[in-house]
Amino acid sequence: MLSDNWELIHKKYLDTLGNLTLTGYNPQYSNKPFVEKRDIENGFRKSGLRLNKYLADIDEWNEKEIKNRVEELTGTSLEIWRI
Repeated sequence: MLSDNWELIHKKYLDTLGNLTLTGYNPQYSNKPFVEKRDIENGFRKSGLRLNKYLADIDEWNEKEIKNRVEELTGTSLEIWRI
C-alpha cells in the first residue's frame, strides 16, 4: 500500500509521529495489511483510544495518510498543550 517505493517510505516514516499508535494487540496485527489491522477483532475501528480514531476512518495507509495524520496529531497536541 505504500507504493512502489515502499522500502524508502517505510524507512523514512517508521519511527515518526504519523506512524505512531498504541495497541495491546501487536502480535495479532503483526505484518498484516493495514485494512486487516483496521477491521480485525480489536482492530483500529474498535479501538477505544482517541489516538487511533484517524486510523479507523481511512481506507489505506500510505505516505499521504501518514503526512495527514502528522498534521492531525500535531493540531490536537497544540490544542491540548497550548504554549
